[in-house]
Order: sequence, then structure tokens, then C-alpha cells
Amino acid sequence: MLRQTMWQMLGAMCTLSLVAHAMLDVPSHDAVAAVKGLVARRLGEKYLDQMSFEVIPAIDDGKDVLEIGNDGGKVQIRGSSGTALAYAVQWYLKQEVHTQTNWDDHVLQLPDTLPQPSSTVRVEKVSKYTYYQNVCTVSYSMWTWGWDKWEKHIDWMALNGINMPLAFTGQEKVWQATYQKFNVSTVGLNKFFAGASFLAWGRMGNVRGSWVKGPLAQEFIDGQFELQVKILTRMRDFGMIPALPAFAGHIPEEITKLYPHAKTFRSPKWGNFPDAYTNVYMLDSSDPLYIEIGRTFIEEQTRLHGGFTSSLYQADTYNEMDPSRGDHEFLHQASKAVIDSMTKADPKAVWLIQAWTFNRGFWGHDQIQSYLSGVPNDKMILLDLYSETIPIWPRSANFFGKSWIYCLLHNFGGNTGLRGNLPQYAQEPIHARGQSNGTMVGIGLTMEGIFQNYIVYDLTLQMAWESKPVDLAKWLPAFVRNRYHIENTNAAQAWHMLLQSVYNVGDGGGVTKSIVAVRPGWDILHLTFQPTDIPYDPRLVVTAWSHLLAAADAVPHTDAFLHDVVDVTRQVLCDLFLANFKEIKRAFIGHNITTEEVSTLCWGSHRMPRC
Repeated sequence: MLRQTMWQMLGAMCTLSLVAHAMLDVPSHDAVAAVKGLVARRLGEKYLDQMSFEVIPAIDDGKDVLEIGNDGGKVQIRGSSGTALAYAVQWYLKQEVHTQTNWDDHVLQLPDTLPQPSSTVRVEKVSKYTYYQNVCTVSYSMWTWGWDKWEKHIDWMALNGINMPLAFTGQEKVWQATYQKFNVSTVGLNKFFAGASFLAWGRMGNVRGSWVKGPLAQEFIDGQFELQVKILTRMRDFGMIPALPAFAGHIPEEITKLYPHAKTFRSPKWGNFPDAYTNVYMLDSSDPLYIEIGRTFIEEQTRLHGGFTSSLYQADTYNEMDPSRGDHEFLHQASKAVIDSMTKADPKAVWLIQAWTFNRGFWGHDQIQSYLSGVPNDKMILLDLYSETIPIWPRSANFFGKSWIYCLLHNFGGNTGLRGNLPQYAQEPIHARGQSNGTMVGIGLTMEGIFQNYIVYDLTLQMAWESKPVDLAKWLPAFVRNRYHIENTNAAQAWHMLLQSVYNVGDGGGVTKSIVAVRPGWDILHLTFQPTDIPYDPRLVVTAWSHLLAAADAVPHTDAFLHDVVDVTRQVLCDLFLANFKEIKRAFIGHNITTEEVSTLCWGSHRMPRC
């Protein structure tokens, strides 16, 4: 007890002392060449002659800065890095051309001759890092992508100032090279690697093996590694700091037979999967083999990538799993082993960890402090993964002095319901930064699935550059004008109605999951995790839909406009289905419904959907 109290006192002293930020080197890169390539790909080569590009010094602590002006009749783009230059291009497109890029790769609406900036602009980034991706995102949205899609998406990242992306593709090739040095057979690895679309959960130690026909194909493993080489090359071209994988303690079962004296145990069952595909084997952090495997993995990863490493490594030992013990010594050693295995191979290593781990009953104040005490403050960055709903930073004294990133999770399971809390996102990151004692170093997007609710993420990405809350009364009309490349009263009113309904929902739990996609049953409605019920007035969404349809006569039928018409129509129909389900359930339970009434409930008068 005395020892634990001493550790807690030491942790408190460290928190009160000068903040020791994790130090990461920006990859050496030709920022001008990178952004010229982006402009040629995304805007078109003819616009290169209408723009000039220049690299300028970063501001304090390496934070990015951009400037936009006139350079002898050319649009002058200046920035402190590849991502700063790219973000300056996006800023110019929004402010002067009134168009926007998005992750759906909608066609940009561009004039033949770019307009000159109306004034000279200088914008300094307030948060050093803009992080992107949840470890689940690749399996929900990206696992089938080839280079063509990845290239466009990395361009989108750069245009939005993302300079710290997760880069987990192709790591199975590295695990093969690593475990070969420990004599693990191909059969043993086949039983360890999850299937192609479940790799995210296999990498996190939640599941193991593939329950489809045959193991993970070698052709797929090789192809994913070749894809990762291209991904990392392009990220480095922009000066991004990719977060690479590392060892977190999860091992193939065969290790227990090859090293019978090693201290191993089984992780808890996860997600109600059959025992054969969960209860993953783990190596005890006190066993010397832990450091050896972790060191070897980073060495092999660096070797296979031609000597490159970003020195930023993402690993989660206890993703949605509780440790086997809760005493200080065990938790301290558990985290110390992870960072030690990294620094043995790379003395500059920084551990990037998802604070989602601490979003469970096991992790009280003392347990979090004990676990974080095993890693020096300058050797860790935490992703406060669900900051908008269950932030960890307030109940952990800003992670006891370690650097952390405010993250918006927002989406679970890749669901597509229209939902969010724009008023919160427009101000809360500013509040959190002000309360962080200098430890909040970034803003991130950590949604599980992409291609939904783009407005939510567009606003959040902007917050990395904002020092004050954003005025939505000004921001929203500008967003609509840029999205549709035209000012239109009906379009603006449509989004105003959406702001009053689906985008002003304070409940957590992620975006709405339509009951159309839920296994049928009478007890399927709830407002908690992955909500199936709605707390807003669906009539406002119908009004928004009507305004959007009325705008169709004047608004060009661009990719973005047609996308939104379909998306809002889908939500109206889902809300209608939900309303009818409630009525049918009420009537069914009351035993007073007829076939004619079912028809009326479903369609109302004139066979037009109603809520």
C-alpha cells in the first residue's frame, strides 16, 4: 500500500512539473513537389500554371502555418510542410472558389481561370497534430481498396491537414518475417491471422484464425504489403508521420509449444465468438521473450521498408479486455514492457495508444495512473478516442502529464444514419485544449466507418486550426455554398433544418442504426450504444428533404448534391419505417390492428410516406 501511495505522489509531481511532450521528427520531404502532384491529380495539370508554391518556416513547437496571397497574377500558396501547403489549397478552394473536396471524391467545381485571393491570409495551426483513423476503420471501410483509392484518399488527408495517419496495411508480412525467427510454422500463423475483412480485430488480439474457406492467402498478404509500401511513400512525400504497428503481447498458440517455459495466458472471450476464434494467447509482460518479439518486429518492419520508420508505433494490449491483475506493479510492468520492446529496436520510439482501453469499469483513476507510470511522458501519446462522449482526460488529470489528442469517434460499426452534435464539436475541443495544461497536442478523427455524415468531420478537422469556438450561424451557410458551389435559399434552409434535428443530438452511442438493418424483433429500440431510436423530431428531416428537393431546380446536379438528396431521402424513409414500426407494435400488443390499418400506417393518404 505504501509503495502504491508513493507511486501516486510521484505521478502527481510529474503532472505538475513542466510538460514533457513526445518528440517526433517530420520526415524529410519535398513539400512543393508533393502539393504540385496533388494539384495535378485532384484539380488538373492546367491549374499548376495559375498557382505558385513556397515553403515557409513553422511556428513555435513545429506547428504548421499557411499563407495565401497574390504572386504576380498567380494564386500564391505558402506553407510550412506538405500538409500545410495542401491545407492552404483546400482553404483557398473553400474561401475563394466556393468548392470543397471530400472523402467521396466528388468532382470539384472549378472555373477555367482561378480567381485571385480577395485578401492576403495567414493561418497558424493551433494543434500540432491532426490524427486520422480508428484501428477498426480499415476493416469497416478500406480492406478492399487498391492503390487508386488509397492515392485519392491520401490526397484528401493532405488537403485536410492530416499529418498523423494510422498506417496498418500489410503488417502480416512483417509478422511472418518476425515469427519465422522464432520458428513459428506457416500452419501456426494461419491459425493466428484473422480473415481479410476481420484483420482489425485480429491485430488487436480480440479474435484469431479465419472461419472462411482456407487461411489468409499469401497472395493477399504480399499484395497488402506492396500496397503499404506505396502508402508510406506517399505519406512521407507530404511530410506525414504515419503511426506504424508494434507488438502488444498477442501471440500465436504455437509459441506456447515452442517455448513451454514462457509465461503465457489466454485473453478473455470477446464478442461472443466461438472459443476457437477468440481467447487469444498472450505473453506475460515480465517474460524476456516479450521484449525479444517486440524488438524483432520493429527491426523486421524497418528492414522490410528499406530502413524507414516514423518512430511512432500504435499498439493496444487491452482493447476491450481487462488485465488479469489490477495491482500497481503488474500494470506498471505491462506498459513498461511495451515501450521497452520498442526502444530496444528504435531509441526514438514513441508509443501511440488508444485511451479507449480505459473506457471500462476496471480502469479507475489509480489503475490508469499505474499503467501510464511505466512509460516516460515523452515516450507516449494517447488518443482520447471518444472525447465527445466519454472523455478520459478529465478523470485522469490530463493523462498524468502525457501528451494526448482530442478525438471524435462518432461512428460505430460503419452505420450511416444522419446524426451528430455540431454545436458541441464547434466549441468543445477549444475548451478541452484550454483545460489541458498544454498536454493536448492534437485533434483527431477516430470513427469506425467513413463515408457518412461528412459535415461532422469537415468541422472537426477545421478545429485543429481554430483558437476560438466556431460560429455555426456563419459556418453552416458557407459549408452549404461550398458543397453545392452556389448560394440557394432552399439548400441553406434544408441544412438549417438538419442542424435543428439530426445534427443537434446530444446523446452518445454513435450514429443511428436503422431498424431496417436490424434482426427483426419487438424489443429492438433503444437510445444507447448504436441507437436504433431517434431523439429528434423526424418532421424536421422531412422539411429538410422538401427544401432539398425544391432546390433541385436551381442547384447544379453535382455529385455532392445528388449524394445528399439520396442520403436525406434514405433518412426520411428510415425514420418513416421506425414510426410505422412503433405504431404496428402498439397495435399488435393491443390486439387491435387490421390489414387495412397496416396499409394506412405504412402509406397514409395519397400513398405518400408520412412520419
